[in-house]
Amino acid sequence: MTIPRARLEDLQYRVAALSREKVRLLQINKVMGRLNAVSGLENVIGLFLNLLVEISDTGSISLYHVEEDRWHVTEPFGETREIRGIDDPVVASAVRTREFVEFLPETPSGEGPEAIPHPGATWVFPLVAGDTALGAVKMEGMPLKGEEAHELLLPFFCHAALVLKNEVQSLQQLREANQILSTLIEASPLAIVTFDPEGVVTMWNPAAERIFGWTEEEAVGRGLPFVPADKQEEFRKLRRRALHGEVFTEPELHRRKADGSPLVVSVSTSPLRRPDGTIYGIMSILMDVTDRKAAEESRARLSMAVEQAGECIVVTDIRGAIQYVNPAFERITGYARIEAVGQNPKILKSGQHDEAFYRNLWETIGRGEIWKGTFINRRKDGTLYEEDALISPVRDPSGQVVNYVAVKRDVTDMRRMEERLRQSQKMEAVGRLAGGVAHDFNNLLTAISGYCDLLLHRLPEYSTLRRDVDEIRRAGDRAASLTQQLLAFSRRQVLQPKVLDLNVVVTNMTQMLRRLIGEDIELSMSLCRDLGHVKADPGQIEQVIVNLAVNARDALPGGGRITVSTANVDIPPRDAPAHPESRPGPHVLLSMEDTGHGMDEEIRSHLFEPFFTTKEKGKGTGLGLATVYGIVSQSGGHIRVESAPGRGSVFQVYLPRVESPGEGISSAAEPDRSGIPSTGTETVLLVEDEEVVRLLAREILRMNGYTVLEARHGREALLLSDAHQGPIHLMLTDVVMPKMSGRELAERLVPRRPEMRVLYMSGYTDDAIVRHGVLEEGIAFLQKPFTARTLALKVREVLGPA
Repeated sequence: MTIPRARLEDLQYRVAALSREKVRLLQINKVMGRLNAVSGLENVIGLFLNLLVEISDTGSISLYHVEEDRWHVTEPFGETREIRGIDDPVVASAVRTREFVEFLPETPSGEGPEAIPHPGATWVFPLVAGDTALGAVKMEGMPLKGEEAHELLLPFFCHAALVLKNEVQSLQQLREANQILSTLIEASPLAIVTFDPEGVVTMWNPAAERIFGWTEEEAVGRGLPFVPADKQEEFRKLRRRALHGEVFTEPELHRRKADGSPLVVSVSTSPLRRPDGTIYGIMSILMDVTDRKAAEESRARLSMAVEQAGECIVVTDIRGAIQYVNPAFERITGYARIEAVGQNPKILKSGQHDEAFYRNLWETIGRGEIWKGTFINRRKDGTLYEEDALISPVRDPSGQVVNYVAVKRDVTDMRRMEERLRQSQKMEAVGRLAGGVAHDFNNLLTAISGYCDLLLHRLPEYSTLRRDVDEIRRAGDRAASLTQQLLAFSRRQVLQPKVLDLNVVVTNMTQMLRRLIGEDIELSMSLCRDLGHVKADPGQIEQVIVNLAVNARDALPGGGRITVSTANVDIPPRDAPAHPESRPGPHVLLSMEDTGHGMDEEIRSHLFEPFFTTKEKGKGTGLGLATVYGIVSQSGGHIRVESAPGRGSVFQVYLPRVESPGEGISSAAEPDRSGIPSTGTETVLLVEDEEVVRLLAREILRMNGYTVLEARHGREALLLSDAHQGPIHLMLTDVVMPKMSGRELAERLVPRRPEMRVLYMSGYTDDAIVRHGVLEEGIAFLQKPFTARTLALKVREVLGPA
């Protein structure tokens, strides 16, 4: 079959074209393989230049970068330079139209379209990514070798466009990242400072200016200005750590501001590295923690104060569950913190308050108000205590109540002291009342007893009136005894203290005590061998022992045991709050313990009150323990009582210990003076403002043979003395009188009559007599009421043997 020539030529043309296409593809693949082995625009351009050398003899290539508006011009033989701005209309047209532009000079005559271009030919290839022209490649004076040169350049231009796009995108991302970083640095509330390895500042953001006070111009280019001189060595050590590659945080460094004021900063430091890993600087991010540090210190001080406060502090949630207690709570209540947290404060309830009490409390704090009040609560060991409390709501910043805080103070001892003060004031009031009436009462009793004595002296033994007078006399004695008990309780009686050994006093009273308490009660003694001495009135101390023994006996109606003991004790100062009436120091302790039925708190609180008694009506005056209280207090001591129902009682009498040697005594009763004469012939100046007493004393003295000069007051006594020519052997005078006291009278008369003795008498109590200076040592004194015999004996004693 013969193929037509035209068809054959067409097939030959196609085969030749396919052959050329194959060669072109192979060349393109070869070029692309080489291009794929490199990255970066500069490297791509370098490869392209080598490629141009292969297909061209000479010429130059330029790359225009639209984003940078800059030319990269590569001259023959590898020389490169950069030119800013675009001024070539051909290039501008290619960038604008994004199409290939070819500029050829006129072709010489005789040459066809297949001829090689003139050396002055220019080609501009736009570098396009999608619809965006990223740049252009301009080739000038580069005659190509072969007609496939155009096709060989196509892969390069495509790849160059892709590389340029990546570079532009990376540059844009880098610029955006730099802009974000710059914004963060500028807007950061933290000071951001960079410096070189020598410590010279290279960056100083606005926060650094605000925190430290130096401007950027003042800080950059110099050493860190905020490091004080005494902290430079510390800074050098931190800088060395960063230069060794360490990233670290220092939570608290002391620095200074531009004005010199100190501040505390928290610093995070890290090294700055180049892409190859070398360290070229240091960055520090600093936070001003001065206020936070001050707040932490304030909170620490507050926490320390709360932990060490003497008041009990409890924090609960709004439902009442305990969230915090301080050590004072543990000490006062006995509950450990671990036992209390999570519990309700009702673990302290004592049952002493009704539901209305707690309802009012919760209603008050529920309204957001402060509640004030007093609790009687129960400790872990079951004992009761009293505490004043203030409960306040705790609000969050929005004003919502989130907690309650209770500040409570244990006032048990204070209430006890207040009660003792009230008791003391009550006793003092009774004492003042007793002392106020004592003078007149004693004067009346003196007259009653004295005139009874006179009647009994004058009545014959067979008279039936003697029995009536005896009854009057005994009634007067009982009244006088009652007065003495009241005065003892009120601490206004006249004491005659001596240095005593209590062991001797107790031993001498043993037989009397056994008869007093009865045979069904056992009496035991436990006396300290080396017991110290006390200074007290012997008779009054015996009265204390008798009264305590009687009280113990009455607590043992079915029999039991009474133990009397003595001991040396030292009262420490720490006991003062619990026993305000006590004085620290060495004391002698006298204890009276019984195994009786004991007493509750209510009875103990009234124990020493006058006329308080638990006995049946008519079986006790209620003055026994009141008398004990008065005698002990007036002797400088105090008394404590320990008792509980069913557990007996212990009365403890504390008397101050003295160093002087003691005196043994057998009895405090009035000595027997039956053999001592009570009569005399001397002259006595009698001065008494109370007529009934004056007349009685005059009668008694005259009946005993004395000559009596009678005066109603001090001035009259002075006149009598001046008018009397003979001696005055004794002045018997009342202490407290109107216009002139007995002591003042004596001071005026004794210089005139130095031979005259003075005997004072008074129905007033101890305080009044002491104020008039009568109880000084060596001064003779007679306490009203007195009997006729007592007066006669005392006068004879002062005058001396007849």
